[in-house]
Formats: sequence, structure tokens, C-alpha cells
Amino acid sequence: MWKKPKWGNLGLGLGVGIGMHTLVDLLIWFDGVQVLWPLPSWVNLWENVTPPLWWSKLMMPVEFLFMAGYLLLLYRWARDSKTDLEYLPKLRIWMIVLLVLFVVFTVLVYLLESGFLVPFGALYLVMLGVVAGVTLRMRRTVETSAT
Repeated sequence: MWKKPKWGNLGLGLGVGIGMHTLVDLLIWFDGVQVLWPLPSWVNLWENVTPPLWWSKLMMPVEFLFMAGYLLLLYRWARDSKTDLEYLPKLRIWMIVLLVLFVVFTVLVYLLESGFLVPFGALYLVMLGVVAGVTLRMRRTVETSAT
């Protein structure tokens, strides 16, 4: 069972994804990162730096922008490898939804004194599920692009 290539690809994909996520967090997350979670292993490259308030607020809506960027990557892979072409119109809609959420929540994070986190968190979780579902739906594209 474990000798099948798809399991190796899954493991490699998870490992690369976790590694890239950790690297990006180390570079742009000012609160430190627990690299070997759940083991206590905090690393903070920005220990003596206090980010400006505008940056701290911008970090949350930028999550939607990164999700849209990931879907754009999937879109280009599918177009170039000619896989999942029938799904590309729906994928384009999800990219637009994520970009609209980025713009709306970027405005709201600076305008609202309170009440931002609940709608942001709810939509963030929904869109995280959507992006995971899109990835599973487009697994042919992901598998083709991995080779």
C-alpha cells in the first residue's frame, strides 16, 4: 500500500507545503513561529522589531489574496497541461470571489473598530474549505504538474 507512487507524492506534497508555509511564516509573521509544533520550538526572526499597526491589520485580508494566487497557479497549470479545462470557468469565479473578499476585508479592517474578526473568520474558514475542495477537484492538474 505505501509503495504506490501516489502515497509518495502525497507525502512529498505535504512536506513541501508545510516547509513552504513555515518559511513564509518565518519571513513575514512578526509573532514567531512554532516550527516543530506541538513541541515547544519557537523561532522569531523579528524578535526586536515591532511592525506598524497597518501591517498587522493587513495580514488577515492578505490571506484571501494568497488563496486567489494559489487558484491562479492551478488555473495556469490546468490551461498549460490541458487538464480540468471544463472547470476553469468556475475556478475563475472563485478567484474573483477571493479577490473581492480581499478588497472588502482590507477596507473593513481599517474602518471597523470592532466586529471584524467574526465575519472574517467565518468567511476565511469557508474559503479555506473551498480552496481545499478545488484542489481535490483538480487533482488531475496537480498530479500532471507534479511530474
